[in-house]
Amino acid sequence: MIAARPPTPWWRRVRRQIRDPLILVLLTAAALTLATGDLADAAVTLLVITVNTTAGYIQEVKAEHAVAALSAMSAPAARVLRGGGTARWRHRTPYPAI
Repeated sequence: MIAARPPTPWWRRVRRQIRDPLILVLLTAAALTLATGDLADAAVTLLVITVNTTAGYIQEVKAEHAVAALSAMSAPAARVLRGGGTARWRHRTPYPAI
């Protein structure tokens, strides 16, 4: 059975969202807008970045929970060859050796 990975810390998820190329362009635009003194436009741009990052973070958490739920529902099985015939074996039950 494959060991589950430890959960990703929240700050790494947020950092991954912020490192998106579109967000980096928007951050640059917000910085330039602040430099020109247009606080209203900078605030709107930063609000868009915040909403986008939050939505991406929530989607990522939901996707990870969905994958974990699907993994819990699946029962790995294998076909084994014993005594000249094949049998189906589930990982939860021990299968005797030859």
